[in-house]
Amino acid sequence: MPKSVRTLIALEPAQKTWLNRRSRLTGRPIAQLVRDAVDLARRAESGSDRSDWAGALASVKGIGNGMDGLESQRKLREEWD
Repeated sequence: MPKSVRTLIALEPAQKTWLNRRSRLTGRPIAQLVRDAVDLARRAESGSDRSDWAGALASVKGIGNGMDGLESQRKLREEWD
């Protein structure tokens, strides 16, 4: 992991209570939970964390364009023999 930069944040009491509880339940430090939340927010903002069907389709758009998927599978499997 790259060198971390320290920062100070102010949380609402309910947020801190939740983080404390989550940390105890998972055995993960609060700092790691916050880093994970920031990473999740960044992925969501960039659109790369879409887990719905449209997001899944959008993520593979253009792959194998114009190819028959079944025929591609057959050719790949022939290579295994």
